[in-house]
Amino acid sequence: MSTHMMAVNAIIPSTDDVEIFQPGLNLVIRDNNGRLLRPRNSFVLFRSAFVQMAQREGMNLESRHVNTIVTTLWNTLDAQHKHEWEELAVLEKHNYSLVMHQS
Repeated sequence: MSTHMMAVNAIIPSTDDVEIFQPGLNLVIRDNNGRLLRPRNSFVLFRSAFVQMAQREGMNLESRHVNTIVTTLWNTLDAQHKHEWEELAVLEKHNYSLVMHQS
């Protein structure tokens, strides 16, 4: 394992590290035209949290390597940790539905 990969392994995000869609808050993600974007799945939430954490730690990762690194980390997670991310994705989907029905 490369030194770079070992440093990256030290940054495995938890579900506490990501913001999700929440009705009434400014956490609803919209595109440049103001259109509400679809809720993210568990892997995308994990990837988003990883990128945010890596940036806070001062890691300058090239985007072409991020998916490979995150996929490797995702595949090392045990079922319990993946389930936490899946629950977060379900919550984001639920909150997205609430916002869509308000419009």
